[in-house]
Amino acid sequence: MPIYSILILTSWSIFILTFFVGYVICYFVMTPLLLKKHRNRGFFESAFWEGIQAENHLKDLVKETKDPLVRLVYKTVQYSKIIILVSLIATICFAILNFVL
Repeated sequence: MPIYSILILTSWSIFILTFFVGYVICYFVMTPLLLKKHRNRGFFESAFWEGIQAENHLKDLVKETKDPLVRLVYKTVQYSKIIILVSLIATICFAILNFVL
């Protein structure tokens, strides 16, 4: 197997893992749990309606509370956006290099 194919699979795996952790878990599981804990909102209501605005709610919760879990989830979402972008660019570059070479 050529080296660029391995790099494509690695970059794509990093993308999928980061997307799952950063968005699926943090946006639709952790944020509703934190909203339930700090603002007394229902979990399913928060997961469905507030999931899209999760980053804004996390930013507000970081300002309001000193909970380290809120900070951790917020930083995870921030870093996952960067890692997703870098891994997607790397996947495209390695795919082009694999095709050309």
